[in-house]
Amino acid sequence: MSRTGLYPPKLIVDFGDVALDATLVRSVATERLRRLSGDPESTVEVSVEGRRAILRGTVADESTSRRLAILASFEPGIDDVENRLEIRPADDR
Repeated sequence: MSRTGLYPPKLIVDFGDVALDATLVRSVATERLRRLSGDPESTVEVSVEGRRAILRGTVADESTSRRLAILASFEPGIDDVENRLEIRPADDR
């Protein structure tokens, strides 16, 4: 029991071995991340290998790159994200 007298909840989320439709995840994630980049010049592409998402393309800055990698990790069926996004040169922005 904690000092506040409350019991911490025991939460277990397990979806088991859910079949992953890599084509669907790729298309949905690519569209979603392009929209969430907030930059029409971004060229984000997502490929899926097993349960790993690989991000490729260019984005405006490092924070956008990190944010998109975090968001990709929340896609259903994705356990790992490899971020290969490149930062567009400042003179191209």
